[in-house]
Amino acid sequence: MMPPERVAYQDWVELGIFFVVAILVVGCIFVITAPVPVETTTVTTETQNITVAPTVTRAPIPTAAPVLTTYTEDQFYPGLRLMGQLYTWKRLNVSGEKDLEVSTLVYGGKLLPLYHWRSEQWQEYFLEFPQRGSQFLVVMVAQWMNGTTQQDDPSMWGFDLEHFGISYAGKVYQPDVGYSPNLRIRELENLSDLGDVDRLKPYGYDVVYSTERNASVNAGWMAIPKSWLRMGFSNRWDGYIIFQVPADAEIGDLVVVSDFGEFGDAAWSYRNLNT
Repeated sequence: MMPPERVAYQDWVELGIFFVVAILVVGCIFVITAPVPVETTTVTTETQNITVAPTVTRAPIPTAAPVLTTYTEDQFYPGLRLMGQLYTWKRLNVSGEKDLEVSTLVYGGKLLPLYHWRSEQWQEYFLEFPQRGSQFLVVMVAQWMNGTTQQDDPSMWGFDLEHFGISYAGKVYQPDVGYSPNLRIRELENLSDLGDVDRLKPYGYDVVYSTERNASVNAGWMAIPKSWLRMGFSNRWDGYIIFQVPADAEIGDLVVVSDFGEFGDAAWSYRNLNT
C-alpha cells in the first residue's frame, strides 16, 4: 500500500500528462482544419477604346411616282411633256466664256412580252423572259450638247441610264439590270437611232469589237460605258433602255421620268394626259 503523499503526487502527474496530451490533440486538429492560404492574383483589365464603323444607310431607290397631270411645250421648262418633245437646260459661262446647252429627248417606246438575244459565240438567238407578271419596255432616248465648234465645248459628263425610270400606277421602275448591253436583240434590229443613220444600240454604251480576253464570252463584242458628253449632235448619246413593267400596263399609261440633278427633272408621256 502506497503512502498518501505518493498517491497524491501520482495523481498530479497523471493530470498534467492528460492536459499536455489534450493540448497536443487540439493543436493537431487546428493545424489539420485550418484553412490553407490561397495566393490571389489581381487581374487588371485594360479598357480599350474601340471605334465602331457607323452603319451606312444608302439612299433608297425612289418608289413613289410623281403626280403628273399637265404637260408643257416649253423645252426649257422641267416637268411633263409628250414623247418627242425636247427638254433643254442652259448655263452661261460655265467654263470661262463657254456656254452649256444640253438637250434630252425620249423619241420612242415599245412593249415586248419577251425578246431574243443573239450569242455571237454560238451564232444563234436565245429567249429572254421577264419576271412573272411583268413585260419588257424598250425606251428610246437621246442626249446631246448643242453647238458645233469643238473649241467651245465646256465639257460635261453625260447622264447614264440610271437617271431614267418608268412611272406607272404610283410606282417608279428602274432599268433592267439583268440585260447585257453587248448583246443584240432581234426585236430591235430593224429600228434605227434618232439620226436614222445607225442601228439602235444600248443607250450610254459604245459597242465595240475587242481582242481582250474578257470579251471572248461574246466572241469579242464588248459594251463600254460612255463618260463625256461631247459637243455636237453627231456626238450624242443615243439608244434604248430596257425596263420591266407590270404585264397589264399599256404604253399609253407609262411615263418616262428622269433625274438630272441641278439641271431639273423632266418626264415624257406616251399620251396627252389632258385628254
